Amino acid sequence: MKEFIQRMYQAIQEGNVELFDDIEDGVKRGDIELSTEDIVPLCKLIITDSEYIEYSQIIEIARMTLWAVEKKDIKEGLEELVKGLEEIYNEGKKDTWKNWYGSSYEEFIDRYIGMTILRYKEEDMVLFGKSISKSRSTDFKSVMLKILKRTMAREEEKEGYIIKGKILVDNIKL
Repeated sequence: MKEFIQRMYQAIQEGNVELFDDIEDGVKRGDIELSTEDIVPLCKLIITDSEYIEYSQIIEIARMTLWAVEKKDIKEGLEELVKGLEEIYNEGKKDTWKNWYGSSYEEFIDRYIGMTILRYKEEDMVLFGKSISKSRSTDFKSVMLKILKRTMAREEEKEGYIIKGKILVDNIKL
């Protein structure tokens, strides 16, 4: 795990908002370089159990994850994102998993799916769906479809969202 992710984890555990903001600013300025290898650790970071993690930090971690997806090849980035989402799914299914927001793992995955649909193009939804389909876990893929359909129902007013969501649904094969 890269040093900046370890420092972000430390900032979250200690409630050190300034340190977290400094790291976030470093990423935004380009002083801290994101890469595809950061995607899964960032996904794991978003579900860190800490009484100090703020909702805005969760959103910023998700944004950084998507910036990392875009750093190299989008197909490779989306494949890593699916691995990260599967980590969230696997962790969330454990009886011992908890978080201070009382959110389910599905709500964390929902944030990623929603942000991904809003951020990327229709052709990227094909790649994302095919990457999800590569998972060996039928349960994971079923949960992804369930979450996706729920987000589409919630976003029914946004035509572009629904179009991209349907493309994604069509490309997830159980």
